Amino acid sequence: MRIDYHSAQCRQSLSAFLRALPGILWLVPASIAAAVSGTDPGVTGPERIGYQRAAAYSRAHRGLSMVIVKDGQVVFEDYPDGHDADEAHNLYSGTKSFSCAIAVAAVEDRLLDFDEPVAQTITEWWTDARKATITVRQLLSLTSGIHAAGGVIRRALSYADAIHKPLRHPPGTTFEYGPVPFQVFGELMHRKLAATGEDPRAYLTRRVLRPIGITVDSWKTGPDGNPRLFGGASLTARVGQVRATDPQRRPVGRATGPGRRLAGRVLQGFGGESGLWSRLLAPGTRRHRLQRPTR
Repeated sequence: MRIDYHSAQCRQSLSAFLRALPGILWLVPASIAAAVSGTDPGVTGPERIGYQRAAAYSRAHRGLSMVIVKDGQVVFEDYPDGHDADEAHNLYSGTKSFSCAIAVAAVEDRLLDFDEPVAQTITEWWTDARKATITVRQLLSLTSGIHAAGGVIRRALSYADAIHKPLRHPPGTTFEYGPVPFQVFGELMHRKLAATGEDPRAYLTRRVLRPIGITVDSWKTGPDGNPRLFGGASLTARVGQVRATDPQRRPVGRATGPGRRLAGRVLQGFGGESGLWSRLLAPGTRRHRLQRPTR
């Protein structure tokens, strides 16, 4: 099959986004203005100057929050234009990565298997010969063949609408980026969690975020009231590192237990060509079509 990227530049942009994902919580676009900065007293000399230069670069490129963590401690913070450590920012498509964390937790809890048919849970798909073959792995690796954008750019999309979006490619053959697969996954998890009464956000919070000290400030919902898994979560720059309200500035990563270990495995999978999306891809999958990223 001939590889025909819709946009090489778009593919490069997405790869860069995935490589930068761990830093998305620390640098978010905004207006340029005077900054409120804080530096650990132990940081001096060239190191301090380097941090200040980085902050100046961030401000010059519309950054509104920058946090530098070294050896588990916040050593430098910068908040331009009156912003502060307690202010949450919309992650937009960074929210998509939470679906991978949900999936890994669900596999560990034996709620699903990456290679099980989605139709095993979304039974409406059994009547469609092609949709019946789509696996959870294909859904999350964006190779299900579903029209990923589905005509949705900035409009809310319900889980029910998502599962009825048509196929554009044979399952497992084409990588196509967009919001629809994540909303389909939301419906899949909604049904998997029916016995517990949790929605995907509540499950993510209990299994992954709370054990490592992360609190989602807000999460936009769709017309059905369910969390938008393709974009909508808001976090502060310091989330998951040192709580902004913690006067003791406790070191990073002191949470323990299964949730902590699980989160570690999930975070190690993020980023670039070696990231979790790529690891989910079945052998031989050709990533030959990439649409404009949807926020």
